[in-house]
Amino acid sequence: MLCAKTFGADEIIITDIQQHNLDFAKQHYGAHILLTNPKSSPAELARQLQAAFGASEVGYGTAGVATTLQDGATAAAAAGAPAAGLGSQAASAVTSGIGASSGTAAAGSHANLPLRAPDIVIDCVGVQQSVEAAIRAVAPGGKVVLVGMGAADVKVPVQLVTCKEIDLLGSFRYANTYPLCIQLLASGRVDVTPLITHRFPFTAEGVAQGFDTAA
Repeated sequence: MLCAKTFGADEIIITDIQQHNLDFAKQHYGAHILLTNPKSSPAELARQLQAAFGASEVGYGTAGVATTLQDGATAAAAAGAPAAGLGSQAASAVTSGIGASSGTAAAGSHANLPLRAPDIVIDCVGVQQSVEAAIRAVAPGGKVVLVGMGAADVKVPVQLVTCKEIDLLGSFRYANTYPLCIQLLASGRVDVTPLITHRFPFTAEGVAQGFDTAA
């Protein structure tokens, strides 16, 4: 989400199935949020996302979707053009939530609003439901970036990809991203301060303690 803003995304909506993740994104980074139901069908999830964009006051422009802050931050470069977002919904440790310019609403509460598809969708879950929802939600000619590694095999609606002329991109997150990330942090263009919960000395013992804490 942070890199999406840095690279020029006009509008970003992050989705999840847990409200506290969305509250964090909204409180610290002013994200538009969409709380989704993991039991919803991919078609329903796609429509909720498009309705969320239709409800936004920001206006037309580059947009995106994602799920986890960590994954979404490293996926921006994979989209190529300036713009990307975070968001993706499915049964995972993360969640989904909905929000326009103000407040948060439950999924499905935008049923009567005009639909508007995002230009870029970044799926950070990687399961059947989220991948298909991303493909259904993205605008014709848009990009879907697959970052999540949830399932080894996922069915893709190939005919929909072809008819909508979607660019389907894979991103391994860690490949060739460190120099850019260091540059963004050093320049202050990306502020990750709210994401830092612990600090450890840069020693063998400190590094081991850090991994143990994160486990």
